[in-house]
Amino acid sequence: MRAEIVGNRGSGQAIVYVPGIDGTGELLLGTAGRLEASFHLLRLSYHDEGMPGSAQLYERLADSVVECMTAARMERAILLAESFGGGVALQVALRHPERVQAMCLVNTFAWYPSRLRVRLGAALVPFAPGWLLRVGRVHLASRWLFRPRKDPVAEASFRKVLPGFARGGYATRMQAIPHLDLRGALPQVPMRCELYASSDDRVVPSTETMATLAAGLPNAELHTLPRANHLVLPLSEEPWPERLQTLAEATGSEGSR
Repeated sequence: MRAEIVGNRGSGQAIVYVPGIDGTGELLLGTAGRLEASFHLLRLSYHDEGMPGSAQLYERLADSVVECMTAARMERAILLAESFGGGVALQVALRHPERVQAMCLVNTFAWYPSRLRVRLGAALVPFAPGWLLRVGRVHLASRWLFRPRKDPVAEASFRKVLPGFARGGYATRMQAIPHLDLRGALPQVPMRCELYASSDDRVVPSTETMATLAAGLPNAELHTLPRANHLVLPLSEEPWPERLQTLAEATGSEGSR
């Protein structure tokens, strides 16, 4: 599995979006356009190569993120990563620190506590009929991914995006999660990290996992997003462009195009 470029637009400060387990690179939804208005935004997706998930999957993805940056002529960038993608971003910071200006990590983890649940999900996903997964996406997305926040535009856009499991590699990424444990390596990540945890995350126990990140990373600040669920990057009321601009100004302009 490797990262591939799915979007490369805008100018100015370089931002690389490292997607979650969906892997399509499309779940910024309307926020992608808002970021492209002010930044050089590189959006990545994950391409499945048929290899089983393992401890090395995160490392392979991290190396391919850097390859995508090179192809896009980005020497350094701020990494914007959510959920599964946070582990990929952390590996980029550990393996290629010279390419990372700063990180903005959202509802992610260096070690996932409910490992048995993930293993079970990885085993079951390949056998779930496509129609059932599509129905679940349409009818349960609001409850399990957005609510108690309400953003009808973001929810409607989410339902139209072809889900990651339909493009392959979803189970492979799930299989890799139980192998990830970067807790001991966190003190080796020197760059500034802004951490955002949703108070009502129903996918990742974010208040727990992000607190672990905040405790281990030497230059991190943790923020709690009240009444927020797992998908918060698409929410129009959340000032992601302003937050990233503040982070860019605080860490210099070396990541600019």
